Amino acid sequence: MSNLKFSIVIPYQQRRENIRSVFAALADQTMDGGEFEVIVGALEQSDELAAARSEFTDRLTINSVRSNPDENVAHARNVAMRQTSGQVIVVLDTDIAVTNQTLQTLYDGYFADQQNICVLGRMLGHLDSAPMPWALGDWSLAALPAATIREHDLIFDTGFHEGKSRDQEWGYRIHAAGIPIVVGENVNPVHLANLSDTRRFLSKWPTLEVELSLVFGGEAANRLHSEVTRESAAIVDRPDQTLGVIRGKAGGTDLLVLGAYVDPDGIADDEALVLFDDGSALEVLPLVGLALPYPDNSVEECRVLPAIMELSDRYRHAVVREAHRVATRAVTPRPDGV
Repeated sequence: MSNLKFSIVIPYQQRRENIRSVFAALADQTMDGGEFEVIVGALEQSDELAAARSEFTDRLTINSVRSNPDENVAHARNVAMRQTSGQVIVVLDTDIAVTNQTLQTLYDGYFADQQNICVLGRMLGHLDSAPMPWALGDWSLAALPAATIREHDLIFDTGFHEGKSRDQEWGYRIHAAGIPIVVGENVNPVHLANLSDTRRFLSKWPTLEVELSLVFGGEAANRLHSEVTRESAAIVDRPDQTLGVIRGKAGGTDLLVLGAYVDPDGIADDEALVLFDDGSALEVLPLVGLALPYPDNSVEECRVLPAIMELSDRYRHAVVREAHRVATRAVTPRPDGV
């Protein structure tokens, strides 16, 4: 049996911005990077993909295999799956990032005892007693044993040209083979979507509602809204305050601060303001920091204040992940960042 617990299979085509975010999320896993590998099925030559790979070579094992550019995502996945050596294969879309405990959660909860099971990141409905779970699945993150894939020849049908039907047909064959399909508890994949459009939306409307929907999707955002609102309200000092982010100059450095207390007029608390140069022009946004309207590595330094550490895991992890995405240097109150 392979010593690698997971092989992460990712198809790649015209996702230059997203692929770096996907790699960054995998590099931040609590599971040791030596316990899993990343196999990219590339449908095109890309300097950006090569640059993203080289950036993370000290933390990740990333191999890229070339698929025929005239083929499709199904073919790219199949080519990548043939190169895997992990015990469990995780099929991951290029627009999906994972929270930093995802792989350890998957292994401990579902695969440590070599269970023959298919674990999804989320469902598009209620799974309880569903006779056709494959029809409810969001297949953007799916994990199942490599031996099961080989035994039942569970490669993707390259004749499909539309993603939903392709993935559902794959799920149908998994179900028909008698393999249970379940939703992973606390797996929580994050859809990256089109990053430039996401940033435009958030920069126009910097609100908790928008950042929630962009990170967790519309259905989950509606379900989580009251929870994160309560958590934020319990952290700040006054009823008229919310958690916010501030960007400005500190000793000449472009600094972003997450977890400040801001009021409806955009005025921040003194504890956050003293971090910036006197008279510095400040951008103050009423965002928790789950999503930020800034490109990758566009800020020199990002400081995560202790208030963020009071959020529950799913929100805290999302904020810390964003801090590392937007800044060349991120500072958190805890050494492990979470």
